[in-house]
Amino acid sequence: GSIVLSGGVINLETADDGVHALGDLTLSGGEITIAAGDDALNARGVLTVAGGTVDVTRSYEALEASRVSVEQGYVTASAENNGVSAGEDGFVMTGGLMVLSASRCVSSDGVFSATGGWLYMSSDGTDVPMAFADGSAAGGSVVLCSATGDTALLTERGYTYEKDGALWLKTA
Repeated sequence: GSIVLSGGVINLETADDGVHALGDLTLSGGEITIAAGDDALNARGVLTVAGGTVDVTRSYEALEASRVSVEQGYVTASAENNGVSAGEDGFVMTGGLMVLSASRCVSSDGVFSATGGWLYMSSDGTDVPMAFADGSAAGGSVVLCSATGDTALLTERGYTYEKDGALWLKTA
């Protein structure tokens, strides 16, 4: 089934997944803090952050779903592997603020699209900071800091580089 979190304060510490939905998972309000041994937020369908505050203090993968959509709200996430792991339906950000710290910040088998909001990514350099099939940033702001400076994959995969503010790439 699907899960909707629309308010309140939730603190989870688990050896496995923090919140796992067999369908869609929607966060539209409230505050959730998760320390997970595996996925902090996992949905077999669509994982949507439409409001509220998400703080993933520890995880293997922070947000994982067939499609990860960030519309509003505030997300901070630390992950050993992927900050966002999106399947064929991709990763779409239309608003909000997301701060990711991971080996690979965003991994998507589908599209990567940032048309609104702010996405800050910090990669520790043990993997490429981003991997996706196709992508663009038009209207959204993406800041990528990589210990290795490996941003070649961005242009290899058709990422649109907007010089006047949509995408900045810098190396640590």
